[in-house]
Amino acid sequence: MVGLMFCVVGLLMVTWWMDKSLLCIIILFMMVKCYFCLDGYYSLGWVWMYWCVMYWCWGMMILTFWIVFLMYLSSKDLLYINLSFYSMIMMLVMLMLFFSFMVCDLFLFYLSFESVLIPTVILIVGWGSQPERLKAGLYMLFYTIVASLPLLLCLLYVYSNFGSVHYLVLVDFSLCGFWVLMMLVAFLVKLPMYMLHLWLPRAHVEAPVTGSMVLAGVLLKLGGYGLFRVVFLVKHFMISWGGYLMSLGLLGGLVIGLVCVGQVDMKMLVAYSSVVHMSLVLGGFVTCTFIGLYGGFVMLLGHGLCSSCLFNLVNVLYERFHTRSVMINKGMMSLYPILGMWWFLLCVCNLSAPPSFGLVGEIMLLVGMIHWSLVMFVILCLLNFFTAVFSLYLYHVIQHGKSWVNVMGGFISMREYMVFLFHWMPLNVMFVCMTLWME
Repeated sequence: MVGLMFCVVGLLMVTWWMDKSLLCIIILFMMVKCYFCLDGYYSLGWVWMYWCVMYWCWGMMILTFWIVFLMYLSSKDLLYINLSFYSMIMMLVMLMLFFSFMVCDLFLFYLSFESVLIPTVILIVGWGSQPERLKAGLYMLFYTIVASLPLLLCLLYVYSNFGSVHYLVLVDFSLCGFWVLMMLVAFLVKLPMYMLHLWLPRAHVEAPVTGSMVLAGVLLKLGGYGLFRVVFLVKHFMISWGGYLMSLGLLGGLVIGLVCVGQVDMKMLVAYSSVVHMSLVLGGFVTCTFIGLYGGFVMLLGHGLCSSCLFNLVNVLYERFHTRSVMINKGMMSLYPILGMWWFLLCVCNLSAPPSFGLVGEIMLLVGMIHWSLVMFVILCLLNFFTAVFSLYLYHVIQHGKSWVNVMGGFISMREYMVFLFHWMPLNVMFVCMTLWME
């Protein structure tokens, strides 16, 4: 792990002079190194002492490297503007995310958790396409900073009472009362939970395609990962009061599902769909059971790849027709039949149809929440129904109907098809290799 850490820091230092192709190769090399280091760290028992920490850290690191690699592949037009500075921002995002998933000390996790916000805001403000990107960047910045200050106070309280903020030391301790809410609010905003999600649509709509990819692919997962890291500190609180949090999250998911059905902006629809999926992850966290937490982890991985590719698909149409309206982008199947196939594959993955990896996570989450309370059965049925409705609505409205566009907006390059393929293959191959994840 130390060698991999120095590799990431060194890559950040020399990014300014490196070619884009060489950067992609080095990122893939670090991802492979992280994969093959799993057995070594498990035997050392350092960060990987417990099953949940081992697989969550490893899975999120692999996802981070893969998403950053795909961000480089999908950012051809953006690289003409300040190539070196853009590459440094991308490497800084990867470095902060890598540290967030690597450290065991909760205070260091807080520092890296908040440091990711700076390059992300620079990415939105610097390479966004609309004037409203300044307002969206400030909205995201203040929304997350204000929510993270209670987490800092809570960590100081934990250190003053327990003498440490190291993950392995705090396993046998727990918080109660107001301190639990102060610890959870920062992660619930980053997840995001219903009523704390208002920054997300603005940030997604104004961000460039790479900003949307890193937001949906990794940064939202950072909120879920933070919840899983502190579950041992709030387990007693969840036994007594977790039902209120789960009810708010699932009912909010239903409301957002209805909002998605009425959306006419493709990017806004995909952004709101993330809130619906994260409400299921929140429900799995509240159960505090093995199958609920494991299902939430699987859902995070699957949704990270699926939503990132959906934003790429939206960007392909936006670059050619300069609009995200589903009313104008009708009948695309007659113009781009191969692209219509990719829309279908990713929309069915978004509703967790087999063989997507999200199906495994959703089944685990349903089993965990129904076992926790049979009352959740009706809410979960409605939530899954609306997820299927807005996913099929997104595909049907764009691909069918009478097109307003008489000519093609330009051919789709092989690079863009490769980006779709590199998103879709891991999303479905992980389902086939499920025995690896279950060991």
